[in-house]
Amino acid sequence: MSEDINERRAAFVYNAARLAAIASRAPIVPVPWAEREAPFREQFLKVIERQCGDRSGQPLRTGPLCGDG
Repeated sequence: MSEDINERRAAFVYNAARLAAIASRAPIVPVPWAEREAPFREQFLKVIERQCGDRSGQPLRTGPLCGDG
């Protein structure tokens, strides 16, 4: 999987959660994706890769974040 698409997916998911926190007036709102510390970003990128990466031999996942809809 292209690192560029994985980075964009991670930023999209993270920032969507951040916007949801703002909209719900949550007491804690995470800093923007670009301001997160490197270890957090690396870990989050791995999670997104695992969720949207090649899942050969597993049931097909579809949806806007996984490139199928």
